Amino acid sequence: MRPTTRFACKTDHNGHYHDACSGVTTYGALRKLADIYPWEPIVVIGAGGLGLMCLSILKALGGNGAVVIDIDEPKRRAALECGALAAVDGRDPNATAEITRAAQGPVRGVVDLVGSPETAALGFDLLPEGREARDCRPVRRRRPWALPLIPIKAATIQGSYVGNLHKSLST
Repeated sequence: MRPTTRFACKTDHNGHYHDACSGVTTYGALRKLADIYPWEPIVVIGAGGLGLMCLSILKALGGNGAVVIDIDEPKRRAALECGALAAVDGRDPNATAEITRAAQGPVRGVVDLVGSPETAALGFDLLPEGREARDCRPVRRRRPWALPLIPIKAATIQGSYVGNLHKSLST
């Protein structure tokens, strides 16, 4: 497959275009947490290509770090090598406590790059009650929580669909 200017951005002085989909996707999600990540660690769910790109962009933006959640041990190791504060197995019964401990308190920002019902539930459960919190995820599947829980928890759930190349290049 050959990238086109529609899904790629110019990254060198010779006019060459490079694939930017993962960067645009994760940057678009991080922008929605811009009032959180400079001061507090966030959570990134998924340590595949998107998750590692999210860590790289977060670092480039001067973020306060991220705790990464993934069920695959090699991906967790890769996240730690990319600078994650901690990498937690989301299937671990003590995952929430481990994440809170690694973040040194409750997290107010979650980027779910997996989008499964299990990761959606975990991301939602991590958000603290009574404080402004955001769960910014690519919109993929049905969500497992009951709607009355959202106002009770005072959570904000924002979708992030791929991002916008124009905004990525202009900021």
